[in-house]
Amino acid sequence: MSMKKEKTINQEIQEKSVNDNKGLKGWREVALGSIAEITMGQSPPGETYNETGNGLPFYQGVADFGYRYPKKRVYCTSPSRFASAGDILFSVRAPIGRINIATEKCAIGRGIACIRSKDTSDQKFLEFVLRSKTDEWLVLESQGSIFGNAKKDDLIQLPIPWPNSSIRRAIASVLSSLDDKIDLLHRQNKTLEAMAETPLFVNKFVTYLCTLFMNYFLGLIGWI
Repeated sequence: MSMKKEKTINQEIQEKSVNDNKGLKGWREVALGSIAEITMGQSPPGETYNETGNGLPFYQGVADFGYRYPKKRVYCTSPSRFASAGDILFSVRAPIGRINIATEKCAIGRGIACIRSKDTSDQKFLEFVLRSKTDEWLVLESQGSIFGNAKKDDLIQLPIPWPNSSIRRAIASVLSSLDDKIDLLHRQNKTLEAMAETPLFVNKFVTYLCTLFMNYFLGLIGWI
């Protein structure tokens, strides 16, 4: 990536962030690198990968992402870069900016950066801010400002809206509550989808609908 391109990335994100934060009293803007530790992933030798559960879960990009938490597909016996439970897993390859949260110690490949707030009490707020910036990365990708992947310098210099601590805690609390409910509904939906794929469930559901319809129909004509 050329210096001109790198400058364009940071300028465009900064200009949008400044405009978005105008009029918000008590808010300032900080660089992500000043409030968080950033670890870029690295891919170990291919012969250390397996799908039998040997080693640490190994996440390489959005293909491993779920709604909120990553899916275990591949494991690695000799990882070199790690994330811990609660760390933000940030996709640095297209689509850039997608986020999941690590549920345990895991290994990360080149398609992912691990982001950890320097103050653990700000981790949730930081997660939601980064999630809110997903569309900005998509715009930059579509405009050609970013080609292929985001570099560590892009993340270090990423502007983050930063209100005072009480506002950060309040926002994180409200959004966490809502997100937990969404996550629960998402998991329930997955369970129902899995159930719906079984013949027994389909048969029972069809039988139920037929019974419900017939009772309603017979009630209309006065047979019940």
